[in-house]
Amino acid sequence: MASGCVNKLNKNTPSPQNSALSQEVFSPEKNSYKLVWEDNFDGITLDTTKWIHRGTGPRRIGYNDPSMVKVSDGDLLLMYDIKKDSIMAGAVGTQDTYQTTYGYFECRARMQKSQGPWAAFWLQSPQISKGEDPGKFGAEIDIFEYMKEYGDTMTHALHWAYGPNQKSSGRLLSTLEGLSDGFHTFGLEWTPEKYI
Repeated sequence: MASGCVNKLNKNTPSPQNSALSQEVFSPEKNSYKLVWEDNFDGITLDTTKWIHRGTGPRRIGYNDPSMVKVSDGDLLLMYDIKKDSIMAGAVGTQDTYQTTYGYFECRARMQKSQGPWAAFWLQSPQISKGEDPGKFGAEIDIFEYMKEYGDTMTHALHWAYGPNQKSSGRLLSTLEGLSDGFHTFGLEWTPEKYI
C-alpha cells in the first residue's frame, strides 16, 4: 500500500536548514513499491512476531506499561491512564522484529482529543546512540509528533547522535484542520537523497 498525506504547511514557520527535509507531497503513482510489511490489527491481541512493547518502565513523568496496549476491531489502541503524579501509557515498536533502510512508511491513526499524551510515528536506528555520524549510526525520523495542546498542528523533525552532542534538524510544523477528528493517513517516503 502506498499513499500520502497532504498537509497545509504553516507559512509562518521558518524552513529548516537541513536540505534533506522536503515539503513535497508523495505521489504513489510515480513510484512502484512492493509491500513487504503490514499489520491491519485483525486479531484480538498484539502480534508479537511484528511488534514489541516499547520502553516498558519509567519514562519522564510517566510509565510505559504493556497493559495499556490493546487490539480491537482492526485498531491498535495505545491507551493512557493519568494518575495523581504520573501517566501510564502504551507504546509499541518494531526495532527487534523489522528494520529497513529506505522505502515508504505509512500509518492510519486517530489523534487523541484530550491533553496530556504525546502521540508519535517515527523511524529510529537501533545504533543512534553509538556515534555522531548519521550516515553510519542512523537517525530518528519523526514522521509526526502530536500533542493536543498544539491544536491542529503536528511537528516533524530529524534527530541524530543521541547523547551529549545530540543534533536536530529543527522542527517543521504542519497544520491539518480537524487533526483530532477521525482517522488520517500519515506517510513518509525515504530515499538516499531526501524525506518526502
